[in-house]
Amino acid sequence: MLSGALVTCAALLKSALPDELDAQLKTIAEAKGRTPDAERLQDLFKVEWAYTFSAAPEFATYVGSPGYDTKWTVLSAAAVAERKRSTGRPLGRLATIDRATLSATDPVSYDLFKRQLEEAIESARFPTELAQTT
Repeated sequence: MLSGALVTCAALLKSALPDELDAQLKTIAEAKGRTPDAERLQDLFKVEWAYTFSAAPEFATYVGSPGYDTKWTVLSAAAVAERKRSTGRPLGRLATIDRATLSATDPVSYDLFKRQLEEAIESARFPTELAQTT
């Protein structure tokens, strides 16, 4: 089962470094043909959700995930650049999942996730981190 092969989401939640994200995404892609696409899609969602929590701990706190209430998003130029590079990584792995094999609500989730990733990639072109806040 793929879930057992993946590093647990709890571990990823604590330290979702880009290398760990890449390893998780690679495991999902390599499971093609051995693990049902619906399960791989759910694993992809879990990995992306965990990475989002790690990259944006304020969001994790906002949605009620424990353990992030003492952390802040790292706003260094290097961290911002790495988050922008990480934005499109799941899209390639999503392409390894055959949407036609999904049932129930999974095709809708697939489409929404794909659109979210594509919009995030597009918006990463604009340096919102440079916007003045008061």
